[in-house]
Amino acid sequence: MVFWIGVGILLFLVVVFWLGYAYREASRIHIEHLTLYTDGIKQGLSIMHLSDLHLFGNMSSARLRRIQDVIRENLEKPVDFVFLTGDLIDKNSGIDVLGEKILPLLRAEGGLFAVLGNHDYFEYNVLHVFSPLFFLHEKKSTDVERLLRVLRDGGVRVLRNEVVPMTYKGNSLTLVGVDNFLQGRYSWPDIQIPEDDSYKMVLAHFPDVIHHIKGRVDVVFSGHTHGGQITVWGYPVTAKAKIRRREARGASIHDTTVLYVSKGVGVSHYLPLRFFAHPDVTLIRIEVADEKK
Repeated sequence: MVFWIGVGILLFLVVVFWLGYAYREASRIHIEHLTLYTDGIKQGLSIMHLSDLHLFGNMSSARLRRIQDVIRENLEKPVDFVFLTGDLIDKNSGIDVLGEKILPLLRAEGGLFAVLGNHDYFEYNVLHVFSPLFFLHEKKSTDVERLLRVLRDGGVRVLRNEVVPMTYKGNSLTLVGVDNFLQGRYSWPDIQIPEDDSYKMVLAHFPDVIHHIKGRVDVVFSGHTHGGQITVWGYPVTAKAKIRRREARGASIHDTTVLYVSKGVGVSHYLPLRFFAHPDVTLIRIEVADEKK
């Protein structure tokens, strides 16, 4: 009897330790650095990639301050672009947090660009945490129009299945924003990728889009997976996307296209835990290939 009591106490302590560690890890935002080399540009570019903020009104003030501090510190040196790849809010109350606490911190010489994610369209109940075990989780629509208005007022251009050609720093660039959730996240919307020599960058919340455009664009920036969020010492239990689990975080090569999947900054307010899948903000350098050392 004493033995089993001891085992029970030990298991309880292990669970408490694990929960404490996972809760603290969810607030420890890391800075990831990615450098891509290409002969498709004439002058180097710098990008800050933010994804999966999952903001809501009564979120931890310490966690919110940490997000703000990381953004401030890493935008002290100007960047060319800031890309936001969806799930900016977790509940409608996050719209005010986004507009008042986050957007005023963002600045980039070439502009701020965003796409929406599934949480930007719907508030979910607790069962969504256990998806795909439970398919009948309830959801209700967010105030998408208000979210879009706040983003626009904050200087962010939201790309909703749009192609944006531009010339920046002598570079011929094409930005593509994919917003395919409402029509089916595994679908490809009516977007025509130009067949020219521009350097093509795609913003998409769901990394699944890589199957539709690999070899046709240069790089895809996405999120959604949280890097697995709860992993087996770094290996995702599930990717929550139609990609290999090892591709659910960081960079991978698909034909001639780089897919970069951010682990995201936030967590669902129902499950504020991460285990060996720390939140991150990514600073990206795209360099001219002949400058590679």
